[in-house]
Amino acid sequence: MTLIEERKRKLGAEGLFDPSRKRPLPYMPKVIGVITSPTGAVIRDILHRISDRFPVHVIVWPVRVQGEGSGNEVAAAIEGFNAFEAGGPIARPDL
Repeated sequence: MTLIEERKRKLGAEGLFDPSRKRPLPYMPKVIGVITSPTGAVIRDILHRISDRFPVHVIVWPVRVQGEGSGNEVAAAIEGFNAFEAGGPIARPDL
């Protein structure tokens, strides 16, 4: 818990939790982008839950989620999803 609270304070000081940065989530998204490891139980569980409850198109951006450089990969994936053009050849995720 101490580590989590320290990170929350650090990220909060950077303004990452500022309400002005938040965007409303669409009520009925058509495309969901998932940034995670393409192997393992996590992605299988995410895809299973989405298909069970809310079948939509899912795009997986594969990254390392642990170890050296994983943070940079996740940040690059977020930037990559944000760079997709609406109506482009690859659907831009709604969330």
